[in-house]
Amino acid sequence: MSQNRDDPFAVIERAAARQVATEHAVHALTAARGRLILGRDAKSAFFATLALRLTPEVDWTCETIATDGKVLAYNPAFVASLSSDEVVGVLAHEVMHNALAHPCRRGTRDPTRWNIACDLAVNPLLVQVGFVLPASRLMPGEGSYAHLPPGKSADEYYALLGVPSPPTESDDTSRENPDCGSVPVDPGGCGSVRDPANGSSSTIAETESGWQVAVAQAEQAARNRGELPAGLGRAVEHVLRPPQDWKEVLREFVSSQARNDYSWARPNRRFLWQGLYLPGLHSVELGEVVIAIDTSGRSGRGNWACSPRR
Repeated sequence: MSQNRDDPFAVIERAAARQVATEHAVHALTAARGRLILGRDAKSAFFATLALRLTPEVDWTCETIATDGKVLAYNPAFVASLSSDEVVGVLAHEVMHNALAHPCRRGTRDPTRWNIACDLAVNPLLVQVGFVLPASRLMPGEGSYAHLPPGKSADEYYALLGVPSPPTESDDTSRENPDCGSVPVDPGGCGSVRDPANGSSSTIAETESGWQVAVAQAEQAARNRGELPAGLGRAVEHVLRPPQDWKEVLREFVSSQARNDYSWARPNRRFLWQGLYLPGLHSVELGEVVIAIDTSGRSGRGNWACSPRR
């Protein structure tokens, strides 16, 4: 191939190479989705249901493959470089990012560091259920992340990662792609997450709620073929029925039980120095609160209950 990128023949050769890579990538992604759809186990049914929600789009500025909750943007050259098993693996990787609402939860956090944290949360789940990922995958307990424990959320891993060092020319995560420009690289080489299209709060909320409904539908489809593997099942359970913070539950309980009213019997002290006698906020509805915590361990976790003491 000609080395001069401005040479007309080089342009034609590059366009032809892209066309071949694109056709190969389209075939590979179609085959990967077909394998999930035709799979007879619960895992395949779960990922197939969710994979069909994503619209594949060629994106030569994308280093590997990425998702924003609606689009599956991919670089055909990257997809063409993978084995058939790895294509299925990176497809499941992107699906799991959406199932856990990773594209919607970054906020103001650093994009590259957030992608690393999301990969550390997702990859162990995928490997555990038998998916094959590229060798560059990021795993807690391995390589640069050997000090990190498994089983954490992306938010927890983000906090544990600390501030990353500036990249150097010798970093393994830097790959040649003249079309990427300033687009952040995919540190793990398995696929990345992007913020939803316009980044507005309404779009983010709509995307997140849509995927929560889709996860519920995928779980139901999976049940028709058996039980999801334990680790994946717990992750899905966490999405559909997230654990409640007992402090928030207690706050809501107290607020619902206490009927606050104004009373002249207790004037508002903030206005007394002005010679103004105004009623103060007073509650006589909720007395002493009794909290009981079960630490027997029979259920594997502490149970608690509270009630107003009458």
